[in-house]
Order: sequence, then C-alpha cells, then structure tokens
Amino acid sequence: MRLSLTRLLGAAVATLLFTCPATGAVAAISEDAVSAQARRLLREQGISEAELQLVSREPATWSDSSLGCRVPGAQYTQALVSGQSLRFTRATHSYEVHVAGQRAVLCPSIALNPKSSSRFPVPVRTLDAMRESAVADLAARLGVTAAEVTVRDMAPASWGNADLGCSEGTTAAAGPVHGYRIFLRVHDREYLYHTDFRRVIACPPIEAR
Repeated sequence: MRLSLTRLLGAAVATLLFTCPATGAVAAISEDAVSAQARRLLREQGISEAELQLVSREPATWSDSSLGCRVPGAQYTQALVSGQSLRFTRATHSYEVHVAGQRAVLCPSIALNPKSSSRFPVPVRTLDAMRESAVADLAARLGVTAAEVTVRDMAPASWGNADLGCSEGTTAAAGPVHGYRIFLRVHDREYLYHTDFRRVIACPPIEAR
C-alpha cells in the first residue's frame, strides 16, 4: 500500500512538471466580448488593428460617468461606475480603453516615441491620481466631503518655472514645466489647482476654514 502511494505521488509530480509552462513564458491575455467592444471603438476612431496587441486588462471603478477619460469642457455625472480598463499597444502608441456595460471610452493616447508626437505624454493613471489628490486636498481644506467637490474641467498647461504659476514665496527652478490645470467647484465657488504630475498646488492658495 505504501509503495503504491509513493508511485501515485511520483506520477502526480511528474504530471505537474510536464504540464506547467516553462519559466519565463508569458501567458496570453484572454480576449472576449469586452475586448472586442474596445477594439471596435478603436476601429471607429480610425486606429488600425495592424500590430495592435492587448497587453493588460484589469477591473476598475471610476468616480464619474467619464469612466476616467475626461474631456476638457465636458460635464459628467458624479457616481461610482465599475468596469474594465484595457490597454493596447503597437510600435509607437499605447491606447487605453475603459469599458462599462455597453459604453466604451478611449482615453487620451500616450506616445511611446516622443518624436512622433508634439504632445508631452500623460499617463492616464497619473492624471487620475492628481485629480483625486486635488479633490482630497480641497475637501480637507474646506472641511467638506470629497463627494461635495465637483471636477469642472481639466486642461493641459505649461509654466515658466517650478512654482507652476502659483508663487509660494520661494525661488523656483526655471522651466518650462508641463502639467494640467484642474478646475474644481464646491457649492457655488470655483477653485483652481495646478499639477506637474508629481504634486498638486492650489492656485491661489486656499485658507482652511
């Protein structure tokens, strides 16, 4: 009985060693109706599928109806929306598509080769993080909840030095410094933040209540 058990264990180990993929093998990312919906949107936007590869996909939850892909000047409903974030790449660009139910939204693309684009690359997750940081900072300064802060707009900007056009009484290193302006509103008041993708600065400074 003991010998038979030993043989069975040995066979099981051999089977595992035979069937497990070799070290360093990269598992293909599965494609399904969600990725097909994302690819259809890319085609509609005039993006060729030649050499376009799905390189990542993950569940996500966004704070409003933009699905994390805001367009400057557009208005969005503040509500938690769950879906999936998919990233496709080819030789020169990366494309991020957010899908929730029957909606698919293309986020601003990121140039993998800076010489091929006159725009500075803006990782979408980084921009989202800066927006959330601005919302949290304003809520804390005013003593309100983040839900009471509305993101009115976001727009790319450049400044002449590291104070991002918001003098804080210190000598700032010379620019240019690229970033975004984040326009917020709480009730009937407007607030402006500047970000260089590393920090957010209220401009002008906001006094806490």
